[in-house]
Amino acid sequence: MNPGTRVKTSRGLGVLENIHDDGTCVVRLINQTEWPFPEWIFVRRNQVKLAFKPKPDLTQFEEAPF
Repeated sequence: MNPGTRVKTSRGLGVLENIHDDGTCVVRLINQTEWPFPEWIFVRRNQVKLAFKPKPDLTQFEEAPF
């Protein structure tokens, strides 16, 4: 995984910021509240999974006229 990718942790969705040499990952959690400051957690590499963005629903768009 590269820094900047969205990841899923036991505490919720976040963004992977850094991976240390000992296998510790620094994850910035995505806020679900009005709190303006980010929350940082440190977890082991095996506790982090890649999170994919959901694909948009293409049925709401009309077919192109050409």
